[in-house]
Amino acid sequence: MIKSRSPIAGLFMTFDKARMPIVGPWGKRPRRDRSFAQRMLAGFGVAALLLLALLWAAPPASLGPFGWATIVWALLVLSFVVTAVAASRRRLSSMAVDLAIWLAIGVTLAAFYGYRFELRDMGDRVLAELIPAHGRPDGEHAMSFRRSDDQQFWVAATVDGRAIRFVVDTGASGVVLTKDDASRLGFDPDKLDYALSFQTANGTTHGAPVMLGHVRIGSIEFEDVPATVNQGELSQSLLGMRLLERLSRIEISRDTLTIRQ
Repeated sequence: MIKSRSPIAGLFMTFDKARMPIVGPWGKRPRRDRSFAQRMLAGFGVAALLLLALLWAAPPASLGPFGWATIVWALLVLSFVVTAVAASRRRLSSMAVDLAIWLAIGVTLAAFYGYRFELRDMGDRVLAELIPAHGRPDGEHAMSFRRSDDQQFWVAATVDGRAIRFVVDTGASGVVLTKDDASRLGFDPDKLDYALSFQTANGTTHGAPVMLGHVRIGSIEFEDVPATVNQGELSQSLLGMRLLERLSRIEISRDTLTIRQ
């Protein structure tokens, strides 16, 4: 015969099961997460340490007229972060790892911003080594160019909004443009008047006078620059003496050309 179980006995068995410890799938009892109050207490302790460090590193008086406003804003942000962390059900260790990652990202961005001018100068130096025509700033309104592998000094300039690459030629009387570069600047080589004649190493050549509105070489700028469009098959545009004479300084030291306005 099957023995029936009384309702009272079943009630006691249910109560005993409720008091039994919960066992995980591997036979271990899972850890209980910290309570909300414990999380809040620990979070505000860390926030207090951070606030003291902030006050030590940057006192309110050193932050200008908005010093105390900055401190209050920092308190509000810390309070929001602590409350969010305390209300979360994730483990503190996992959140600490995420916080450390975001903190590292913030410090890296701050370092990049703090050293932005040094990084820009370093970038200019690297670019000048890779592309000699780009040059690099060498003080206020001064540029330096490294001699390229063909033993020439190349200069990348912006002429009336267009990028034009010149080769420095002290033997040229002025700025000389190829037909291709003249076309890029909006001139029609077929409609120009090649009335000027020049004596070169290859004989007599003719050119057409034009006017360039604005020439910029790095931090150096020129307005109303007369130039000539070469009628022959000139391979590269030339940066001649008429423009170089406008500069206050031209110096060639070893393999570096320095120009200053």
